Amino acid sequence: MKGTKPIRVLIVDDDDLDIKESLAEWLRRLYNFVVDIANDGAEAMACVRKATGDYDTILMDLHLGVGPDGIETMKAIRGERADIGFIIMTGRGGVDDGIRAMQAGAFNYVFKPLNYEEIVVYILSAAERRRIFDVQVRPAKKLQAKTRAKLPAKREAGRMAVERQAKQAEAAERRRQEEREKGMPMPTGPVPRSLVADFPEQVRLAQTVSLLVSLSAEAAAGAALPIALPRGDMVDVVVQPKRGFVLEGTGEGSLVISDEEETLPLQFKLKATDLGPGKILILAFHQGQPLGTIKLTPTVVPATEAVTGQRRSHEQPMTPVSLHQPDLSLLILEHESNGQPGLTFRLTALDTSLGLNLKRFGPVLLRLDPLQYFQEFFQDIEDLPLDTPQDKARAEQRLAAKGSHLFETVIPEDLRVLLWSLRKRIRSVQVQSEEHWIPWELCKLQGRENGRVVEGPFLCEAFAITRWLPEIGLKPTLTLKKIALVVPKDSGLPLAAGERDYVLSLAKGSRQVERIPATVLELRSALAKGEYDGWHFTGHGGFRSPDPNRSAILLENQEELTPEDLSGVVENLGLARPLVFLNACQIGRGAMSLTGIGGWASKFLHAGAGAFIGAYWSIYDEAAFRFAKVLYSRLFSGSPIGQAVQDARQNIRPCGDPTWLAYTVFADPLATVA
Repeated sequence: MKGTKPIRVLIVDDDDLDIKESLAEWLRRLYNFVVDIANDGAEAMACVRKATGDYDTILMDLHLGVGPDGIETMKAIRGERADIGFIIMTGRGGVDDGIRAMQAGAFNYVFKPLNYEEIVVYILSAAERRRIFDVQVRPAKKLQAKTRAKLPAKREAGRMAVERQAKQAEAAERRRQEEREKGMPMPTGPVPRSLVADFPEQVRLAQTVSLLVSLSAEAAAGAALPIALPRGDMVDVVVQPKRGFVLEGTGEGSLVISDEEETLPLQFKLKATDLGPGKILILAFHQGQPLGTIKLTPTVVPATEAVTGQRRSHEQPMTPVSLHQPDLSLLILEHESNGQPGLTFRLTALDTSLGLNLKRFGPVLLRLDPLQYFQEFFQDIEDLPLDTPQDKARAEQRLAAKGSHLFETVIPEDLRVLLWSLRKRIRSVQVQSEEHWIPWELCKLQGRENGRVVEGPFLCEAFAITRWLPEIGLKPTLTLKKIALVVPKDSGLPLAAGERDYVLSLAKGSRQVERIPATVLELRSALAKGEYDGWHFTGHGGFRSPDPNRSAILLENQEELTPEDLSGVVENLGLARPLVFLNACQIGRGAMSLTGIGGWASKFLHAGAGAFIGAYWSIYDEAAFRFAKVLYSRLFSGSPIGQAVQDARQNIRPCGDPTWLAYTVFADPLATVA
């Protein structure tokens, strides 16, 4: 179409021509890419040198049958055209090859057999990076023509924003030039931005509409927490339709922090599929860390009904980013495939040479009810006999088998291979998942060496691993200056008094520990004050299905506190961003409630807690007491919470019961006590 400059792709592969043509035709038909094909490195170089060889991306097989391999060919082409982004294709076991390709200059790598949707995401990202490079090296006066040429014609809704941005960029460039001429220092450091989403309030059934997502310099309404990212850093965006809509095309993209007042928008296509209130989540990340979420609730109306046509902009202030980031961040999202629930995985590595930035794995389809499955899973662990040394040995083997089976079942094969290859290179891991019922910490690493299956440690044994909710910004700092202690007098636990006295002994210097009476009225009143940055409970608890918000901790005189009680003014508990440690049985479990994920962790975190610790299954008194002592000792010695929990697990492992594996932790794994 006149005025449109399509993305140009070159596929270089010596495999069957039908395979290459199939991918090329798919890219042409669905995305209007211009796609050429080459069989080896010599043909690829010839294509690049042609007048039509202005490629945005080259999809290159690592193992070419004739002449230099993919990496050598890439190096030769990059010597002449450093602006082209390369995506290297390799076999499923070729993690080291993929890393080698990244170190040699590849934009990213993919495994065979190919995931077409994943390839499109990388092609678009590579093309966008090239566009950004071009804008930075060209005069600002050419920005308007260039950016408009790169926009699809159907993005008319964003045209005015693009023109406005071009003028703003021109003005910003003039200001910078004037400042340079006057000898004024150039601005450095983080740039405050808000995430902005533009989408219609009403959509007709079966209609496809555009969602535009950008970064704005205008402050968001309310108490905004600006993003703390320097110019040139990337904000990764993931769009997830939850109700009433499906994506047409990719649901991922990246925005770049710049001096412009508003960035060029990312465009996502969504089709209305079900009448009534819809729900769309827009998640933002920086190097795998959650920055914030926008929730859209457009209404889907009958196809014959008139719509307002009004589009609404939604702004979300971005959470400040921690200076420290875990070695691996694993984002796990739920989706449906032909009516069947499933999980997709996005992996990000701190080490950029690994080429892992929201890299997609999966999906994994869930063929059983996960709530029922894991209730029985946890019950099996609680029922393990531990009376004799033989019982304990058998229990250890059963736990190992469960961990290995979980690893094989819920984690995609290519991700299993990658995690095994990286097991000695990483120390901290964060799992961000919408669901609470899968105990990811219990997955047991395994791989193959010399043709034999080799078992490794549990994830929580190998790494300082924590969980988090992707829609909530991380809390990188804990304070623990004023700790609330709740210990029912009539729990009957032999070591409850000892744990109480130990926590009371933590009151030193400016740190206070205050006992809160274990009654519903006193406890809700204390929570509502929002002045305690630590909560410690010792006693009995239990999980209740089908509604996890009715799970309870047992207070004095048989009173109960449930997650439902953390509503209304009690949500003020989050003002102090507390670390919450409920040292009781089955408190760490979560599940679907009436309208979303429920349970203790979800309620505390949505209220603003900085961390939450609880147990998946019933725990033993002695091991639980020792775990608490080691945890606090490590935290107050300066250890990050992920490492402190890992140390506490190892300390109580010799107790000979499964308590050391029972705890789940929701936190920034590198969060420390200030």
